[in-house]
Amino acid sequence: MMYADDIALVNQNKAHLERKVNIWKNTLENGGQGLNVAKNEYMSCGSTDSNIIRIGSDLITKSDTLRYLGSVLHKSGNVNENVQARIGAVWAKWREVTGVLCDRKMPPMLKGQIYKCMIRPVLLYGGDC
Repeated sequence: MMYADDIALVNQNKAHLERKVNIWKNTLENGGQGLNVAKNEYMSCGSTDSNIIRIGSDLITKSDTLRYLGSVLHKSGNVNENVQARIGAVWAKWREVTGVLCDRKMPPMLKGQIYKCMIRPVLLYGGDC
């Protein structure tokens, strides 16, 4: 059984990275799966390489930020983008349940349970990493 999702390849040499990705793509295709190049992106930290890598005949452009396993990584190593993304996710979840949380007729215990089950996990997801 083959399954590939959210794969991170770490290399110091761009040519070596392109070679590894092409081998990975060929292995997936031989196993009956495919690599969706349109959904892929790459980020390079502290490198002056070109802004494009080639996978077969397709090109992937370089990005300053990368979403990986729910976190937003930045090429500088700062966590500001990740914090902003997490805050945005919490506000979105808050807006979903604000009708219940701000309703005076709802018991406070129910409001607390909704907060504990729906809002706090969004805020703290990945915090132990």
